[in-house]
Parts: sequence; structure tokens; C-alpha cells
Amino acid sequence: MVHHVFVETAENHVHHNYFSSRLAKDENFLQGLPFFVDVVMPASAKAAAATINWPGTREATETARNLAFKNKLDFHRHLINHGVDIDFVQFMNLVTEGRHPSATLLAGVVRDTINWSLLERDALVIDLGSCSPHFSELAELYPHLEFEAICPEDKIDLMTSIVVMNNPALMARIRFRSDDAPLTPCARVYLMIGMLHRKSDKQIVDMLENIYYRMDDSSRLIIVDSILSDAGEAPLATKRLWYCRDITMRQLHNAGDRTLSELNKLAEQASNGDLTLKCHTRQPGATSATVVFRNKDTQSLSNKTPVHIAFAMAGHDSDPDSPPPARRNNKRPAEDDDDLPQPYNANSLQAPKRRAISPSEQPRKLKRPGARARFSEAEREAIRQRQLERDRQAAEVAASQAASENKARGINDVVREHYNSVPERGRDWRTRESKIKGLRVFNNWVKSCIIQRFSPDEDHTPGSREQGRSSGKELLVLDIGCGKGGDLSKWQQAPQPIQLYVGLDPANVSIEQAKDRYRQMASRGGRGHRGGRYNRPPPRLFDARFHVKDCYSESIEDVEIIRQVGFDPSPMNRRGFDVVTMMFSMHYAFESEKNARTMLRNVAGALKKGGRFIGCIPNSDVLGERVRAFNAKMAAKREAKNGASGAGEEKAAKEQNGEASSTTPTSTPPPQAAADAGDAEQEDGELEEGEAEPTAEWGNSIYRVRFPGKTPEDGVFRPAFGWKYNFFLDEAVEEVPEYVVPWEAFRALAEDFNLELQFHKPFLEIWETEKDDPELGPLSERMGVRERGTGRLLVSEEEKEAASFYVGFCFYKV
Repeated sequence: MVHHVFVETAENHVHHNYFSSRLAKDENFLQGLPFFVDVVMPASAKAAAATINWPGTREATETARNLAFKNKLDFHRHLINHGVDIDFVQFMNLVTEGRHPSATLLAGVVRDTINWSLLERDALVIDLGSCSPHFSELAELYPHLEFEAICPEDKIDLMTSIVVMNNPALMARIRFRSDDAPLTPCARVYLMIGMLHRKSDKQIVDMLENIYYRMDDSSRLIIVDSILSDAGEAPLATKRLWYCRDITMRQLHNAGDRTLSELNKLAEQASNGDLTLKCHTRQPGATSATVVFRNKDTQSLSNKTPVHIAFAMAGHDSDPDSPPPARRNNKRPAEDDDDLPQPYNANSLQAPKRRAISPSEQPRKLKRPGARARFSEAEREAIRQRQLERDRQAAEVAASQAASENKARGINDVVREHYNSVPERGRDWRTRESKIKGLRVFNNWVKSCIIQRFSPDEDHTPGSREQGRSSGKELLVLDIGCGKGGDLSKWQQAPQPIQLYVGLDPANVSIEQAKDRYRQMASRGGRGHRGGRYNRPPPRLFDARFHVKDCYSESIEDVEIIRQVGFDPSPMNRRGFDVVTMMFSMHYAFESEKNARTMLRNVAGALKKGGRFIGCIPNSDVLGERVRAFNAKMAAKREAKNGASGAGEEKAAKEQNGEASSTTPTSTPPPQAAADAGDAEQEDGELEEGEAEPTAEWGNSIYRVRFPGKTPEDGVFRPAFGWKYNFFLDEAVEEVPEYVVPWEAFRALAEDFNLELQFHKPFLEIWETEKDDPELGPLSERMGVRERGTGRLLVSEEEKEAASFYVGFCFYKV
């Protein structure tokens, strides 16, 4: 026995676990081997035979060891009398805990199972029960795939740090989830590595059933585990060692390795026969094997045969979609068969029986042929009517819910559909052919000013990056409403390097365009692969991730990367992003107070203490002044018209009614009746024929603002939420509904979330303040805001008027 163990180990025919490694490397550990042969194996064999049918032996809390060794075989008494054997028992416990091999080995085994390169882009691979960084090696091998690793909550930070330490860029495609969270459905691949061999049959069926109900026709389940081979498929000495390990596992955990046929039966039981074995691979002499299951009647990944490990044993087809291997006869061989565990005396001990598959539910009793349910026609009709009534009520509830959701989300859908429909014309068109290229470059320059001024933390040394010196820690940036990624290059040129950029936007098409823009930047080594002053090399491109997310009506806490960075709205949050930015998007949140609070909770939750919240929004002061001027003009017009026509109307009334005078007092219709009175107002002469309804509206040839309803006379927007207006910007925005952000109300609301105002200034004032800055001044020339040499502003008066509509801000989380 000892000879065979070391022969197999030396030739790498035995898959090393902690126990076999000690046997191979530590000669002093040999003292445990006789104990294993003389005590553990016979006792385990008796325990397996004696407790195979005992009630409760399949539960993790009532193992064979607890039931048999405690009183029957004096196992613990033996350990008390032989203290030197306690270490060995502890090592055998480690054997049963499924220690994983190296990450490289696992990645190689999994890689050679299917042709991963043929999976579609962004296909999801889920690694269940992950406790090894092998998935990071798979992510490096296949950059077109997304990976999700399931592990205990207390291990997520450790696993994240391992991946970040080895290759931070992989975090763009790897996310970690707690094993308590629901399993993501419809993944392309579900991986189970080393999870089954120490589970009971019932536990395995439950695990496979949970996965099966989340698989679709394109999903596949890959299992890498210790699987006993059928007769004749492995050297006898190797198989004896496998049985030794298997018996010990049954002793300690009431579970053990299974043959391929037994595993296939469990899969069939979990899926009612729908899961079918597609591929089975094993390295020569290895304990572990790889099995691929798919739903029946589904096609393989491609007509091309996937690359996989060839069988060392005869009788297996190399086609990954071939039928399962022939089921072996599970009948126990004769006791004198040399296949029994050795070297104990097989004639004096009962052979260790393999536990039967857990029985499924009792089959439903069939009705007698020809029998019919004893229901009268009246009862059948009553049942049918009750079902129709339940269906009608369910339809009414669903329609009501859909209507309320459409009403609540209608404006968001309009905005989303608009930005999804805006074509991406490219940078050359924006800077050369666009009618509003002056406004575009001016707004981009102002955003660059805000990023340059307020993104660095307090410890940053100005100019250090330009001079090639270390500028301290790298920043984590969250861009809410990132759109098509137009600010990626601005963050690449930020004064303090960026480690991670996360972009969120509700428009899925915009997110895809942002990903494309990031990939283009990566292919150029940063924007244009340009260096800078002092002949410094181009900055390394930061890691970026993009997600479709409505950040105004939903919490962003469920976005995996945000949870990993840290989400906590309290002021004590030490983790989180350094900067949260919202450029030209925050005003959509002011549709309601609920949305505004959700938005600010997301901002405060994502920011760490001391983090900066920067952005730009429409200027409520400009909106208020324009509305007040419009209402004053309309009031003067009405007063003049009423004064001119009042005397004539009174005289005509007297002539019509004789000397009698009307005693009915005049009154102003309530707001809800204003629409119904529209025609009457035209008859009264307040509106000329063909004139539009008098609502606040202004603009020029490139932009227009129009309020669809009545506005406050004094220009003060009370209450602070729900003041909708339609905004048009040539070549960019087509009458999209937006909402006023009353500044003081916004500032007060932000204080509720521990956000303290640091900066607030209109765009034109930012230009006057920063245009002569030694860094931002030359930047305005490079961006085309003003002419090189002469300093002449290249922005038209109409474009300046449109730019005056916006204001920039910065808050600090305190």
C-alpha cells in the first residue's frame, strides 16, 4: 500500500490534496499511514455498512461518525489512548473539506472543457462557491466574457483585493456576490468546482435543482470534482487510494465521491430528466474530472468541436455533445474481488456499501382506467366561473399597476428614448461641421474647469502629474448620467490620476456608445496617445465600467462594483468614491421630491467622507427671471386690453338689458378649469386668432425653452418639484421635458444628506474667472473656445446666451 501510494504520487498520477502532499513530502508522517489502514478503513467500512439505512444519516447534523463511532466502535476512546493519531485525524478532516488545487491548474482544467472563445461578447460566467482566484485567470484568457464569483460575504473583500493586486483592470469584468444572494438567471456558464463531494445526495439534488431552474437553452453547467471512475478506467492502486479517501469522507461527513453514473442520476432527479450529460473529461490517473450538463434538445456552442482533454481510458467519445457514457452496473463486486479497498482483510469485514440514491417523492397514484372525476355539470360551470373571475381581477390589478408605473416612469421613458435615438456623429463632426460647435466646446471647457478645480483631494500637489511626479492616491469616480461617455477624455486629463471610473445611465444605447468610446481610447493608449508638458509619457488609461441604471427612482446599491467600492449614506462612510459627477443630468430628478431624495441618497451613499459632488444644471435664477418678465408682460397686455374694452362692453350690456344691471359678480376660473375656458378666452379677445396659448417661452435660433402650463407670477417656484418645461437645442435636444431645480431648495435638501456647498457659479462667470488661468487659459485655445494668438472668443452671442442657461456647482460630503 505504501509503495503504491508513493509510486502514484511520484508519477503525478494522484491528484494532490493536503493529505497526499504530506505523504509525499514528510517522512515522519508515515506513522499515520498504518493507523489509516488498520483503524480508519475497517471502522469506516463497518460504519458505512451499519448506518447506510439508518434514519437521518443523510443529514449533515447526523453523520455516520456521530451515530456509529460515538458508542459502537469507541473511536474517540482510541484517540484518547493514541494521541499521536489525533494529528492524522485532523489531516483527514482537511481531506474531506475539498481543498482546491492551484488556480492555474483549475483554470486549465476548466478552459479545456468547452470552446470559450465562441461564447458571445459579454456572456456571463458564474463561479459558484468560489474560493480560488482561478476565474481571474479565465478572465485574462477570455476578455470578451463577464464573470460573477459567488463566495461567502466575509470573503468578498479578500477575493477582491487578490484580483486588484494581480490585475486591477479585470475588475471591469469580475463582480463578487454573496452566497446568500439569489443566483443570477440565464448565465451562459455555471461553474461548480469542488462543491459536491462532501455533500449528501439530498443536498446535491437541491443545489442542482436551484441551478437548473435558472438555466436557459444556451446555459451549461460545468462540474469539476472528485468523480470515481468506472471499472478498468484507472490503475488499481490509484483506485484503492480513492476508495480510502471516499470511505473516510463517509465516516466524517456522511458523504463521498460518486461515479459518473451516480452523478448523472442526481442531475436527472433534480431536473426531472431534463439535464443531460454532454461532456466528460479526465486527466490520466487524476481523481478529479470535468462534467458538462445541458438541457436536452439544445445545440452545442458551435458546430466546431470544443477543445477538451482527451480521455486516457477507452470507451469514451471525444465529441462534447455526445450521449453520456454507458451506465455501469452498480452491483457490488464479490468480496474476494481485488477491486475492494485493501489491505484490510476483505473476508473478515463487510464490504463498504455505496449509499443508494436518495429516493424521490412517492409516485402519484394513478386513476383507474376509464374512471372520471365525480363533478356535476353545475359544479364544473361554477369552477369555471370562479376561475374567470379570478383571471379578470388579476388582469385589472395588473392593468392598474401598469398604468401607475407608466405614469410614474413616462417622463423617464421619453428622456431615455430620446437619448437612445440621438446618433453618434463623431468628434470631427462636432468640432468642424456642427452649427453649435462654439457652444459645445465652451460647455466642455467649463466642465474641464470644474473637474480640474474640484476633483483632486486635499493631499494632491498641483502640477505633480504634469511633471511626472507621484501625485498620491488615485481617484475613484462615479459618473451618474454619463451618457455616451463624453467626459472620459476629461477624466483622463484630470490633474490627479484616476484608478476607477464607473458610468451609469438609463439609456442602454448611450451606455453601449460609451463602452465603444472607452475601447477606442484604450486602443490609442489614452486619448490620441498624446503626452504633455515636460515630455511626459501619455497617462495610463484608467479602469472603467458602465451599467444601465436609473439613478433617480432606484437605489444604485445593487450595482456590484458600487457595493465593492462602498455604499453608505451616513456621514461616517470611510469607503466609497472620491468624486461623484452629474453633468447636465441632475435636473431630471426634480420631477418629484421622492426622485430628488433618491438621487441625493445615491450620491451621498456612494461618496466617502470628504468626497466631492460636482456637476452642472440649468440655472433656476435665469428661469425665474425669464418667467417673471414673461408674466409681467402678459399682465400688462391683459390690463391694457381690459381697459380699452371695458367701457364699450358696459354700454353694450346696458343697451341689451334695458336699464337693468347685472348683479352677478365677475370671478377668475380656478386653475383646474383654465383649460376648459380656453375657447371663452379667445372669444373675449385676449388672444388673437391663431395666437398660441400664453405660456412662458423664450430662446433664439439655436435653443428654446417653453413651459407647457401656468408658471408662478413672481418667478419663485413653489413647491420645489415638478415644474416641467420643454427644452430644445439644435442638433442635440429635441423638445425633451426637463425640470426646474430651484437652487435654494436643492441646497437645503443636499444638507439633509451631509452635502455642504463649496462652489456655485454660472458658466459665463466661470469663463471670466478662469480664462486667464495659466493652465485653463491655454486649454481654452486647444479646445477651440478662443483663437490662438489673438484670444478672440469663438463663441457667438446666441451660443453665449444658451450657455448662460447653466450653472456649475461642487458639494463636499461632511
